[in-house]
Amino acid sequence: SIAGVYGIYATRPQPFLASFTIAYLAGGPATGASIVTSLNRSFGTAVACVYAIIIVFIIKAWTSTVGKSLFLIAAVVLFQFPATYVRSYPLSGYSGTVAGFTAAILLLAKHSDVDSAVNRIIDTYVGVGI
Repeated sequence: SIAGVYGIYATRPQPFLASFTIAYLAGGPATGASIVTSLNRSFGTAVACVYAIIIVFIIKAWTSTVGKSLFLIAAVVLFQFPATYVRSYPLSGYSGTVAGFTAAILLLAKHSDVDSAVNRIIDTYVGVGI
């Protein structure tokens, strides 16, 4: 509820993200937030957001809509390879999962921009911190 209040009163673009982070970390089969899971979520989100920001800067210079779409799809697919590789490690596997779906969400959104990635990092870190 603290994260929900933060999202509403701080007028975040997507006020539910911090609450969702807390709900996911505190729920599940091992009830209670663990530090390792929190760190993995933070790391995976940060890596995916930095990757998305780089891809968005590259795409802004593109003039062809078809070429831009093909590059975007290739960028999402290629990012899944290292993310899948990281998933094979027991202690850091969750960061690979988070990085994989976060990059796909950010890059395949209707309006991919740097602000979306930065806001996602901020909301995730606030949720992990709370």
